Amino acid sequence: MSSKSARISDMLLQRLQEAHQQGSEVRIRLANSSFHGVPVHLDSEFVELLCLYVDESDESAICERAMWLIKLSEIVAFSYPIDSWSKERLEALLDTPESKQDPKKDSAA
Repeated sequence: MSSKSARISDMLLQRLQEAHQQGSEVRIRLANSSFHGVPVHLDSEFVELLCLYVDESDESAICERAMWLIKLSEIVAFSYPIDSWSKERLEALLDTPESKQDPKKDSAA
């Protein structure tokens, strides 16, 4: 590997590590396609991106989840579906007991 490609590879890994630590979404663009998601696994060979799709134009929208496994040395990517969630299921998972309490009622007492 030339020193220029080694620098690019090191820079790619460094930026992916930053995104992984911060939980930031990344997009990898290729000539004919692109991949985006939040890095959930990263090592020196692969990055795994989690991508959630929600069609907000449909109230009964299903939240679909896909994982992209990308080989960093060749930028070869694979996508595999994981699960489909309804909007209600996703909201139920995100809805905690604390968020159900009305802060105005607690402060008025």
